[in-house]
Amino acid sequence: MCALPYQAFADLSEDNASAAALAGITSLSDSPSSLTLSPLVWGNGTVFGYHLPFGDSQSQVWGFHTGSDVPLGHAGFGVNWLNHPHYQHRDYYVCYALGDESLALGYTQHLVWEGFSTGEAYLGWQSDMALGGSYNEYGAEFRWLRIGKGDAQIHISAIYQPYEHTKIASAYVYQPRGRDSFRSACTVEVAKMMTILSSWQSEPSRFGIGIRLNPGAGNITYAIRTHPELALSHFIEVGFSW
Repeated sequence: MCALPYQAFADLSEDNASAAALAGITSLSDSPSSLTLSPLVWGNGTVFGYHLPFGDSQSQVWGFHTGSDVPLGHAGFGVNWLNHPHYQHRDYYVCYALGDESLALGYTQHLVWEGFSTGEAYLGWQSDMALGGSYNEYGAEFRWLRIGKGDAQIHISAIYQPYEHTKIASAYVYQPRGRDSFRSACTVEVAKMMTILSSWQSEPSRFGIGIRLNPGAGNITYAIRTHPELALSHFIEVGFSW
């Protein structure tokens, strides 16, 4: 009973609507919810998120995230928590990026708590780092998630903006103890207050799509993501920008 919720949470690209719709390519995201995956997300504001993994109503993930410009860079903090009758997971994090969108180095510190229905509980630290930058319509990013852990990942991304309201990116994800994958994602601002987000990844083969509405200072994003063997995952986040 514990395997499914843990698996659902362990894929950190699925914790929030923006990153899920973009297959975890956070270089295309400006939502503070994506700070859980990368310190190099430049959105200022607060986001509340909800995730229903694979349509399983017993496994629900809630999130709170905030980010803001600070002296010499950008900082954020937040928490994701998963509730299931047999398993609970809490991920508290704080991050800081030194620099700006042209060139920045960032670090995230996570405090992770896991609890089981058997009464067992575990507490541990996890660390992420990222280096990225952009020049004109091009950009690149390197991320190392869960440094030194068995489920560590290295993400290498390239970004291109062919038109004013369109951005595309491709990424290679290396997992020392797992299967590597290729990913691609795109954001298109189809109207002043509406953006479409879409993505694909190779291993396992999954598609993601989302829609973001920006009526003023607030915004709402809804996304779904497929899985070759399981039901759809659903995501929604509500944010406030400043």
